[in-house]
Amino acid sequence: MRKLNNLLLLAIGAIIIASCSSEDDTPAEPSNFAIFIVTDTETGSGFLVPIDSLPEGDLDINEHLTKGIQLASTRFAGNAYDGAIYAPANPLGDPGVQKFELDELGRLADAGFIPFGAGSVGSGPTYGFATSSKGYYSNHTDNQKALQIFDLNTMTRTGEIDCSAEIDAILAEMDSEDAAKVVGTGFGGFMLERDGKFFTQLFFTGEDTWEVVDKTFVAVFDVATDQLEKIIEWDDFIRIGYYSCINCNYASIGDDNNIYLSGFIGNFTDPEGPNYRSIRIKSGETDFDTDWDINGNRGDFTNGENFALGSVVHNGKMYVKMFDAPVDVTWAMLQ
Repeated sequence: MRKLNNLLLLAIGAIIIASCSSEDDTPAEPSNFAIFIVTDTETGSGFLVPIDSLPEGDLDINEHLTKGIQLASTRFAGNAYDGAIYAPANPLGDPGVQKFELDELGRLADAGFIPFGAGSVGSGPTYGFATSSKGYYSNHTDNQKALQIFDLNTMTRTGEIDCSAEIDAILAEMDSEDAAKVVGTGFGGFMLERDGKFFTQLFFTGEDTWEVVDKTFVAVFDVATDQLEKIIEWDDFIRIGYYSCINCNYASIGDDNNIYLSGFIGNFTDPEGPNYRSIRIKSGETDFDTDWDINGNRGDFTNGENFALGSVVHNGKMYVKMFDAPVDVTWAMLQ
């Protein structure tokens, strides 16, 4: 298999595509980029295609389809890692860890798939990379209280880190009214590795899979030993990320090596409505920085805005995509 040399470009839009010609069997040099393209906005289906350089102006997708792969779902596009492309669903749309690589003719090909299972808790199962050969993912069907381990080279599950004792201890110490509402737990939302530690959110949900505990729990794992190190708490629930939006930058590492964890809402049924929030874990630490946070409903934005997507920190500045006015509990501005 050949490798993609650089990053993954995400493109979302409605594009009309004509039928393509026969395959070109001429060996090709590795492509530098790949693009997820939505061709049907109703179903979210589309293509993943390799390209040699970032496009300028109009891009004729027909020129790339013979080396691309058709996908039933591209709504939650994937990401690039170590020369391969990963996505949270296989070409048929089944949720899981899907790997794509370039074959010897420069065509994207299926390089392995590990299913998540049908069940979903909190912000949904997702995956993340720990080393060049090891990753983690959540599977809420097999074990809601465990983090699964997989081999990136063979694309096979190699074990799990069971956190039942630690999660049960949190439930035992929880307010009795909150504990009575909990019917499911699960890891997900985001997964991120920094300096040998792996971070992911822990959810406590009710019968409708919405969060029922007004706190943010983040589990910290040691990559070298595959052990749970601790579960840290923030006294306010933030849905970090949104299901399997791998590319949304809700969880990111700034050029200051701080981890920034953001969300545009707590619970969708929360009476306070939309509320962008961002918290952080400083470089070299594994606990929340209690002296820093951003809260959209606290008036932290100039014009009273409360809704934003993502969080990327560069040169001491955070960049988010946001509306220029508050979003109310009806979500009318998003319709």
